[in-house]
Amino acid sequence: EYNSGSDSKYSNTSQRDSCVQCSPKSSKAEYDKNEYNSGSDGNSSNTSQRDSCIQNSPESPKDSNDTYSVSGVTKLFIISDILHKNITTRKKRYVNTERKVVDSNYLDHSSLITSLDMQTEIKDYNTSNTKFGSIIESKLNHTNDEETKISLHLNQTTHHDSQARTVNASDIAFRLILTYSEQDSVVEFSSAYPDNYLQNTKKVGEGVFGEVFLIKKRLKSKVTESVIKILPIEGKLLVNGEVQKTFAEVISELIISQQMSSLQHIENYYTECFCKVNKFWCLKGSYPKRLLEEWQKYDEVKGSDNDSPEIFTNDQLFIVLDLEFGGHSMEGFKFSSARQTFSLFLQIVFTLAVGEQCFEFEHRDLHVGNVLVKKTKDKNANFIIKGLSYNFPTNTIKATIIDYTLSRMVYDGKPIHYDLNNDEDIFKGSGDYQFDIYREMRKLVSDDWSRYVPKTNILWLHYFIEKLIKNVVYTNPKSKIHPKYVNIMQNIMDQLLSFDSAYSCVNYLVSVYTETSDHISCKRVEN
Repeated sequence: EYNSGSDSKYSNTSQRDSCVQCSPKSSKAEYDKNEYNSGSDGNSSNTSQRDSCIQNSPESPKDSNDTYSVSGVTKLFIISDILHKNITTRKKRYVNTERKVVDSNYLDHSSLITSLDMQTEIKDYNTSNTKFGSIIESKLNHTNDEETKISLHLNQTTHHDSQARTVNASDIAFRLILTYSEQDSVVEFSSAYPDNYLQNTKKVGEGVFGEVFLIKKRLKSKVTESVIKILPIEGKLLVNGEVQKTFAEVISELIISQQMSSLQHIENYYTECFCKVNKFWCLKGSYPKRLLEEWQKYDEVKGSDNDSPEIFTNDQLFIVLDLEFGGHSMEGFKFSSARQTFSLFLQIVFTLAVGEQCFEFEHRDLHVGNVLVKKTKDKNANFIIKGLSYNFPTNTIKATIIDYTLSRMVYDGKPIHYDLNNDEDIFKGSGDYQFDIYREMRKLVSDDWSRYVPKTNILWLHYFIEKLIKNVVYTNPKSKIHPKYVNIMQNIMDQLLSFDSAYSCVNYLVSVYTETSDHISCKRVEN
């Protein structure tokens, strides 16, 4: 029910990723830093020799007038955009929080840095036929609130410095992932998830890039449910016939997930329908015994298409995402009548509209496998868009949107996106309206996937409402209200493609459905 694959070659929606995200919580459990080695530099077998974002390049253009600011997070996407270009680093001297001088290639994360300041300035940007260069000056907060400025030079030139060491984008992504998870180092899998914590666990899903397990915990008289998504990363071992992802390849999805989850806490914007992430980890080690047992049970009952996690050795790295339980796949959910699915559709429209207006968000992969549904006791669904509060009846169900693998958003003025041009197979699918949507999106963006084209959200809403009308299971389709709401959704579907965004669709829905029994109320939020 939580899909963990992100293989573009999928023909089944159950092989797509669920969402992921950063969490501010930390763990004290650590592993021996000497064992980590996943970078491109064959000489860095010790963590203390890994570089954070540092240093001067031998050739950096000095004559450019192009200067602009981005967030500290966004610098990684500049790195990701030149994934095959190199970052050069050399030794510098640093002063730690105890005023001791440290001479190292590695800026010690555990003793010196607690968080990354989001203010980063890019200077001396220059492009030509023969040279690309830029300098990023980042500020890092010390534990004593002092600042250190670090220059990171990205450059591709014909010049080679024998004293420089090459570090790829995944090295930088690795440091950022540890920063956001507030881990000093990679944690042992068995320390983060001991067997006694996993007693009430079962496997609920899988995909080409990982496994998904549901964990139930009893706290006093209340039972809590969470989902963990486990992704092997940076290893040389083929998993399910695929190359493992790198840190640089997953960091964008983590940051998008973090921002969408934050929409429960941002002023003038609010939705609870983007998946909340409790915590994410960078772990190392073989699979815990309890998870292997549950994987085997799943394989015996349903049959697994994946390799058994027994293949992983003690040096395997993982990204593990601890997610709030969002419900069951819409594909298998039984609705009482079309009145419920109408509420589900409204929740999805308003959620996308919140994302559009706050972050210029496009989901770009909103098939039915990426919408979860669960029962709720909340009477109304509540949303805030640009300071206006909207609510309407839930009809006892709550929607949760997952999986931001293909998504696009703007963070601090810079687009974060997945380039679908690198994934031609996704445009070759057939047999379902879903695959037509990918091709239509391509036409809309004209192969520039960094562009903000919210009409892509409308394409997916059109696909989605058609599924609600034709393909979901209803337990009471003969009720008097059922055909009424089928007709309402059919009328919306007939007009949907005339809108340019989910937000424009919201304005239409508010104007039409303020006087019905499922009225949408709208009022200004009071400060």
